[in-house]
Amino acid sequence: MRRAVRFLRLPAVERRLTTEAVVTLTMVCALLKALPFARVMRLFGLNANGPAAGRVDAAAARAVARAVARAGRNLPFAAVCLPQATAAALMLRRRGLAAEVHFGVARRGGGIEAHAWSRCGDVLVSGGAESAAYSPIAVFRA
Repeated sequence: MRRAVRFLRLPAVERRLTTEAVVTLTMVCALLKALPFARVMRLFGLNANGPAAGRVDAAAARAVARAVARAGRNLPFAAVCLPQATAAALMLRRRGLAAEVHFGVARRGGGIEAHAWSRCGDVLVSGGAESAAYSPIAVFRA
């Protein structure tokens, strides 16, 4: 009940963005479970190492970041870094903004750990500050 009250107290713009993030994140999670990764990326028009397109609007990118993070925290299933980065990129693209999904790896305790994050220009949209610890191996642009 508290979550619903908190949601309803948000400004209308934030409620709409969060609702869009919930729908987009749910769709991305379902497709990533059902289809091969490469096919999902093609389906969404995210091209490996493709040219950057779109404009950069830091305020709009930060609003998308808040909405995706809020949706990810409140879904009844785990929406980890890859679905969040992909959903954020799709939401950025809908707004005509530059969207990139980065994949990186880091050595951790004798093994390799992977992480995904999204950016709009220099604005980190999803993936958190820890993304700086990962060496990028691929970039998908919308």
